[in-house]
Amino acid sequence: MTILIIIQILVIGFLGIWLVNTKKEKIIREIEERATILPNPAKEPDFKEVDPDYKLLKDVIKSIKIENWKVSKFEIAYSGKTYDIELINGPGTLVAKCRLDNYSKVEVGRFSIHKMFGNKDFHSHVINYKNGDDKKLEFLILNLMWVYVLDHHQNVYDKKIKYHLSCKLAIEGELKTLKRDKTLENLLES
Repeated sequence: MTILIIIQILVIGFLGIWLVNTKKEKIIREIEERATILPNPAKEPDFKEVDPDYKLLKDVIKSIKIENWKVSKFEIAYSGKTYDIELINGPGTLVAKCRLDNYSKVEVGRFSIHKMFGNKDFHSHVINYKNGDDKKLEFLILNLMWVYVLDHHQNVYDKKIKYHLSCKLAIEGELKTLKRDKTLENLLES
């Protein structure tokens, strides 16, 4: 008896679902017949559409190395986890902007090239590289920009060593009595 009730409930449920789906399909067909369906607009293209192999960005990276672009901005943020670096070419017409993120591993957060006009703050031509677009290009960017990070840290290290040496010399210069005593001891030992 209970099995028959369960079977009847399942049949009624199946028929109910079938009727609802059939009604939905009929409504959709009626809408499609009465309405004009417009095509979806194309998605906004990015630079990859014009230069799928990123040849121009690779050429810019080579140019940065050859022409030795200067660092115009170097900032460390988020407790040393992010480096914002800007490089500028000799004439000041191109600026490369990069963010390196150093959380679990060092990655290129963003990289862009800006064509500058007259006023150094005005640019209208920008090429952006998004993380993950091209692994080879990301490797090139990372290797290029990491050199600037290492140079920055080496400069900080060199300045600290120079400062500590000057402190040492300044303090040693004030230890006249000790120097005199050491000189006497050396003379007596000889």
